[in-house]
Amino acid sequence: MVSLNARLMLVASAVLFAFFTLTGLTLERAFRESVETALREQLQTQVYLLLGAAELDPAGTLLMSEALAEPRLAMPGSGLVGAIWSDGEMLWQSASSLGDAPALVAPGGPSDPGLKDIGSDDGAAWLVLSFPVIWELDGAADRPLVFQIAASRAANSRQIRAFRSNLALGLGGAGLALLIAQALALRWGLRPLRRLVAELREIEAGNRQALSPEFPLELQPLTRSLNALIAGNSARLKRYRQALDDLAHSLKTPLAVLRTLDLPTLPEDQRLLLRDQTSRIDQTVAYHTARGASAGSNALAGPVRVHPVIAPLLQALAKVYQEKNVQVSSHVAPDCVFYGDPGDLTELLGNLLDNAFKWCSSHVRLEADGHANGRLRFVIEDDGPGIPTPGQKLAKARGGRLDANKPGQGIGLALARDMVEETYGGSLSIETGDLGGARIVMLLG
Repeated sequence: MVSLNARLMLVASAVLFAFFTLTGLTLERAFRESVETALREQLQTQVYLLLGAAELDPAGTLLMSEALAEPRLAMPGSGLVGAIWSDGEMLWQSASSLGDAPALVAPGGPSDPGLKDIGSDDGAAWLVLSFPVIWELDGAADRPLVFQIAASRAANSRQIRAFRSNLALGLGGAGLALLIAQALALRWGLRPLRRLVAELREIEAGNRQALSPEFPLELQPLTRSLNALIAGNSARLKRYRQALDDLAHSLKTPLAVLRTLDLPTLPEDQRLLLRDQTSRIDQTVAYHTARGASAGSNALAGPVRVHPVIAPLLQALAKVYQEKNVQVSSHVAPDCVFYGDPGDLTELLGNLLDNAFKWCSSHVRLEADGHANGRLRFVIEDDGPGIPTPGQKLAKARGGRLDANKPGQGIGLALARDMVEETYGGSLSIETGDLGGARIVMLLG
């Protein structure tokens, strides 16, 4: 996941979900246990009330009061049923046993649990409490009795369901509120990062020279390092270019003197050798000066629109080669931008277009668009003699010239190749174009 905000929100959501889920389960379990405890206490109370309403005459006959303390025992379908047993025989059963009440059975003996769950014919769940007592009779044997109370779980189930719904609603609302608060907190906390990205984009667009110092303490080492990197790159490139310019300037006068020398005492072959070596020195200086001055790709460099660079180049070359009356077909995609030094782009296109104008018969074609792999693509072709396959390697070599009659230093394609491949990590290929001449395909970025 590429978004830091999304990652933090996902983690926070997972933590909140786990917390509220465990909290909900814990609260529901506690409520269920409290409801269960209350139901058992209610059954115990009903047993005591039933025990208080029972009497045995001297003969051991059970006598029950008509007015019971619990009115639900007299109401059919009330959810509360009572019974009294003696030696497996039911001595008394409440009027509420009529209807959907379960069929109570006599306890099975001392091993039978005093509290158990049973079901009714309609599938309802009931909890039954059996309470055995030994009733002492005057002048007669003690009589064992079992007081039995059964209560429906339907009311408790409704309470639990209502509590679960209210709990889910409450915890869900609290979780949503916390997520919104978390999102707002993250937005506020990550605002310096968004401002840092915005300032970097301003630097890329050329609207800012450095990052502002007003950042949180955690980001200040990063901003200081970036500012130092930007300033160092700019200063280093400036010093490098200045040193190369100084070198070229210092060699210019001696080379001019050597080119004018024509010592009559020297043999013809030595004079030719002197001129050739002087020309090679001049070419080497021009090559390394142009190559070393290239800035290279820079992620913090502003985007350079291609069309404003190409238009003046074509106008200048049309004036230089005015006698040829070159027809130029130019198609530049409007979204073409170059991330690098504008001077490098001018140098590259100037060399390649100059070669095209120099060798063409009357037509030059230029295309610039985005390649499928995200690179910037330039296609320059002419209707000249073209470059045969064996000569393509020579044409890209430094100083390689297929025709010495044409003016120039012979470093155009070699300089373009080195700048494209080594400085910008692209590629430059020579093909035969549809116009019949050379077709140069250059990929940058």
